[in-house]
Amino acid sequence: MPSPRKAAGPKDLRAVVDRAVADRAALDGMRMSFSTIVDRQRENAGRIPDLDARKERLRKTKEACVGDEEMLAQAIASLRGNGFRVIVAKDAEAARRAIREELRGLDLVVKSKSNVTKEIRLAEMLEAEGIQVVETDLGDRIVQLAGCAPVHPTGPACHMTRGEISRLFSKHFDRPVSEDPMELTRIMRDEIASYIVKARAGITGANAIAANEGAVVIVHNEGNASKCSMLPDKHIVVTTPEKVVPSLDDAVNVTKLQTYLSTGKIVSSYINVVTGPSYTADIEKQVYAGMHGPKEVVVLFVDDGRLEAGDKEPQYCIGCGMCLIHCPAYNVVGPVFGSPGHMGGIGVLLEGSRGRDDEALGAGLYLCTSCGACTEVCPSRIDTKKGVAAIRRRTRASGKGLLPEHTAVLSSIRNYENPWQVPRKQKGKWSSGLGLPRKGEVLYFSGCSTSLLFAETASRAVRLLTACGAEPAHLGEAERCCGSVARKLGDENLARSRAEQCFEDFRAAGAKQVVTSCPGCSSALKHYPEIADRYGIEVQH
Repeated sequence: MPSPRKAAGPKDLRAVVDRAVADRAALDGMRMSFSTIVDRQRENAGRIPDLDARKERLRKTKEACVGDEEMLAQAIASLRGNGFRVIVAKDAEAARRAIREELRGLDLVVKSKSNVTKEIRLAEMLEAEGIQVVETDLGDRIVQLAGCAPVHPTGPACHMTRGEISRLFSKHFDRPVSEDPMELTRIMRDEIASYIVKARAGITGANAIAANEGAVVIVHNEGNASKCSMLPDKHIVVTTPEKVVPSLDDAVNVTKLQTYLSTGKIVSSYINVVTGPSYTADIEKQVYAGMHGPKEVVVLFVDDGRLEAGDKEPQYCIGCGMCLIHCPAYNVVGPVFGSPGHMGGIGVLLEGSRGRDDEALGAGLYLCTSCGACTEVCPSRIDTKKGVAAIRRRTRASGKGLLPEHTAVLSSIRNYENPWQVPRKQKGKWSSGLGLPRKGEVLYFSGCSTSLLFAETASRAVRLLTACGAEPAHLGEAERCCGSVARKLGDENLARSRAEQCFEDFRAAGAKQVVTSCPGCSSALKHYPEIADRYGIEVQH
């Protein structure tokens, strides 16, 4: 079962990944849950016909708002005008100190789901200070008792089976608890309710903050966030500057997308809009705080490097988890890929964008395959692949995170024109006997992996091109490496030089069009459009 971890070095991370791969069955429940979400999305797709328009609106909203300190100031002013107390914490430590001060004199706090509190490791700090923290979301409570890492933003315990949860609860309650989901839900609901009754303060996150209205928007299904926000003394909202959007209309768009993409449902069970502390004016029209809700509502913005980040795009994330569902690496290793509160490649990117290269490495900088599947499904169109490549270049230039395997692969590209450490002449073996010319207007570029590992794919590609009347040429053992792997390992100079040399070879062969069946080669050869334009050669996949 995945367990929480702090930033690890490359060798430590490799050991963690090895264990995750060896125990791949531990994440079968997660993968099954992901399939359920996708199936539900298909079932309900017709009920959200404007999905693409909503995504486009989200992207434009994020581009306009993230990093806009004037809009943040407007939001703070509106919130304060509505009676909120607002605190801006420069970093995680300042945020933890502020929350500790807000909870002075209390020994219990209940909280609902919040990725930001996970990011700043709030629960660990409060527990160490003698304040009991009880997660009220069922999935988060399961993860809290199990001592493992969450695997999805809205389904933190979806990797655990009902049998595993039954055994966990039986140990926790010191009596047998059946595997019946209704029984599991009831027994934990009753325990959580007993804590909520005793608590004087609650902590929640926020899905969005509407700057114009000065409103906090919270989305949830279980009803627990409502209860945490209605305790008599204090409601503490822990959020980040990038959650600010211009208006409630924009906030509702965020919540609708988040709900559909994270669960497959069209709308969540609860959407709370909080515009200030509870009050009554029913006695002589005088305002008295704290009628049926808290006397105080505190909004804590955790900056922690966000406003100064050079790359703001990671902050466009709305936490829907679509990237995780479709990430091939995450589906194998699970939450060892990512940073606290931010799973998968977006966790790596968020750390690296704030200049935290060691944390990005420990979060799995080199676990990303650069396939781009996350960007294809991301409602904000976050280009994780591009951001990860930039962080890899930076860490490589500073000598961080280098592994012997990386050095060996890059040396192989330089010496053998392939990353597989085999003699260059092996690359042309698949085409021997096919009678392919070395020169021609249409050139087939097989690539290293196809040539050496999937020779039949190369042969079929040639037969297909021939059937279409293309008469493809092939460079044989003279074919170079395209540089794709070098770029993915952060060696931009080697990657560019290989692409340049490939186009030199294409021109010498008289090619006007290069066709490759390898997506990695296609991406690499198209990555430098100015080179292709200079040589006047078109690359097709």
